[in-house]
This record gives sequence, structure tokens and C-alpha cells, in this order.
Amino acid sequence: MLFRETQLFKAILLLVTTFVTSGLGYYVLGFFNPDPTVHWTLFECFYMSTITLTTVGFGETLTSMEHFTAARVYTMFVLVFGTGFLVYAASAATAFIVEGELKHLLEKRRMQKKIESLLGHYIICGAGATGIYVVRELIDTGKEFVVVEKDPERIERLRQMGCSLIIEGDATDDETLLSAGISAAAGLGACLHDDKSNLYLTVTARQINPHIRIVAQNQEMGARPKMIRAGANSAVSPNRIGGLRLVSELIRPSVTTFLDSMLRDTTKNIRFAEVVVEEDSELAGKTLGEAQIEKNPGLPVLALRAKDDADFHFEPESDDRLETGVVIIVMGSRERVEALEKLAKA
Repeated sequence: MLFRETQLFKAILLLVTTFVTSGLGYYVLGFFNPDPTVHWTLFECFYMSTITLTTVGFGETLTSMEHFTAARVYTMFVLVFGTGFLVYAASAATAFIVEGELKHLLEKRRMQKKIESLLGHYIICGAGATGIYVVRELIDTGKEFVVVEKDPERIERLRQMGCSLIIEGDATDDETLLSAGISAAAGLGACLHDDKSNLYLTVTARQINPHIRIVAQNQEMGARPKMIRAGANSAVSPNRIGGLRLVSELIRPSVTTFLDSMLRDTTKNIRFAEVVVEEDSELAGKTLGEAQIEKNPGLPVLALRAKDDADFHFEPESDDRLETGVVIIVMGSRERVEALEKLAKA
């Protein structure tokens, strides 16, 4: 893609240069015309250049050119070399269009405009063994997100999954992250192949957007505190999660099966979700009983967490008040969660 774009740009530049150079050549030759009464204007020179390069055959339009041998020799030069440049430019443009590069370029620009319009989206860096499951969950829950990946095979797999906003490039590069809309993003998942890359990505992302939530993947347990010090809000070890899952299958198989069934159900799409109560929203200031969330939109409230509290309040009572900043933990379908989010927003 990049090679074709560069080739087309060079061809266009060569074409424009040929037209300008040949036109200026006639203009300069005009000062040496044997007939002192004749003066060729720039328009006349560029017109002569155009009909010569396009081989339309209008003849010599410049006054007294038939008596000016140098001008005719120059015209021969323009015809031979200029036409060659035209053929090269035409072939480059044809190859660019026929091979689908133009379509791909237009799609890329449309995608970039879509990304620039996003606000509060998520960026997933790396679609490998861990990142691909992150992407799948974001698709299932209807979240807006952008994937940054440089492996062509993984990118093709993402497209087959229905992922349309994909930035092809190095996630640790500032320009790549800016293209993914990191300045307006709500969160970033660092799912690159090694701890060193995720650590560098975390530092880079935090410098660009000090307010973004960053969750980094760490392979080695000792890397977790480094990720946190580098700016990650949290770090997740796939090995640790895998171990916990294994022991859950051993000692509480029914609970594990329940959670699996919830995640795999494509008809109801039930999920645990968190909703933050915003100031001046419909829920702000009401008690849980007054809000009647279990009736409208019909979600069981599992826990609450105050704005400045690190602990959750499980099995909340009806007189618990939903102050601004309270986090509501619920479980239900995507549609009902979205309805609750509307009630909680100002």
C-alpha cells in the first residue's frame, strides 16, 4: 500500500514537473526568437506545452516558430521524453486503481474520520492470544473501540470478526496512538506480546493522555508493580487468571459453568456492568428504593461503591442513596444496561 502510494505520488510529481518545465522552456526560448517583434506569453507557451505532451496534433501555435530551429528541436525533445513520462504516470495511476489501492486509501481516510469523531472509546493494542478475546467482548457489549495491530494476518482475522476500526502500525509509536484517538479515549488495553513492550506503551500512553484508564497485560508477576509505577491503573496476568480459572473448575464447577454460559449466550447477552451516577442526572440524590432500578430498566443491583470509597457495599438496601459519583454494579442484558446508563447521565 505505502509503496503504491509513493509510486503514484512520484508519477504525479513527475507529470506536473514535465508540464511546468516544458512550458517554461518555450517561454525562455521566446527571448531568443530571431524575430524581435514576436513575444510569446506564458499562456501561449503552456498551451503549446500541453498540446505537444498530449499529442493532439494542433500544429505549431507559437508565432513564427516555423522559422525558429531551436524551438523545433526543443519540441522534439519534449515529445520524446515528455510522452514517456505521461505513459509512466498513466500506468502508475491505472495500477493504483486496478489493484484496489485507491479504494483501500479512501476506506482508510473514512475510517480515520470515524475515529476522529469518537469520544470516550477504548483502544486495544495487540490482537494476539489475549487481545483477541478483549476485542470479542467489546464487540458483544457494543462498545466503541479501535484496535492497533501490525500483523497482517491478525488484521484480516479482526475484519472477519466484524471489527472495522483498525490502525495498522506500532502501538508504541506516538503517531499511531494519536491516529487511534488516544486524546479522546476513555481506556487503553495494552495486550502486546511482552512485558517490555507493554511497559513502554503504558509510559507513552500516559504521557499523551494523563486521564486515560490503562490496563496492561503482564507475563511475569514481577512486572505488575512496574506497570503500575509506569502509569497503568491496573495490570492483569493471563497466567494468574488461567490458574484461578483452573482451580475454579476444580472446586466450584457450577459457578464457572454459570459464568461461561452467561458469556457465551449470544441471544440475551447478559453481562455484569458498572454505571456511574452523574451530577444532575435522573438518579442523582435518589435512594435505591426511589430509583426502582430493579423495575426500570429491570436490573438487579448487586453492589454500590461511593465516589471516594475503595470498598464495595454488597447487598445494598433500599434507603442507600445514589449520590453523584456512586458506582452501581448490576447484571443484565446490554439493552437494559444502556437504558440505565441514560438514566445515570446528566
